[in-house]
Amino acid sequence: MNLPACSFWLVPEPTVFARLSRKIADLAREHGAQPFAPHLTVASRPLEDEAGLISLADRAALREPIELTATGLDWRDDFFRTLFIGVGPDERLLDLRGFLLKEAAIHPWEPFFPHVSLLYKGLSPAKKKALAVREYQDFGRLRFTELWLVSPQNVRLGWRDPASWRVLRRAALSVQV
Repeated sequence: MNLPACSFWLVPEPTVFARLSRKIADLAREHGAQPFAPHLTVASRPLEDEAGLISLADRAALREPIELTATGLDWRDDFFRTLFIGVGPDERLLDLRGFLLKEAAIHPWEPFFPHVSLLYKGLSPAKKKALAVREYQDFGRLRFTELWLVSPQNVRLGWRDPASWRVLRRAALSVQV
């Protein structure tokens, strides 16, 4: 039996969230795709123990907000990397990922590739490249202030159906005093 999936996402501060949400919605409308919340996937795994994973999200969020440098706009030959903002990993991001991997017993199946997607759509490489050139802008530094635990509810389509994504927990990144 296949278990539903879940992912831990870093979510940008409200002003950046709003700006990126508008960009994602505009691109989705233009290309007949579904919009989704801007995020950086830190780790993913099967959703086995929802209460335990919610508790883990709360513990993982006990850290300062994470600021990352955008490395540019790019694309890959992958549905989930149609168009994205690349970000340079830093020590705090890698520390958060390491914590989640260890505590959730996650064994990654691919190397970590931190990015914030702007479009999910099956496009040809030529169209993706042209889109990356057309949409290029300097995104500067992106500040992430929340950690979300998210799970797709459409078992058949999974992550390919953003309308079915459900946020199980929103936890503000903050250091307790």
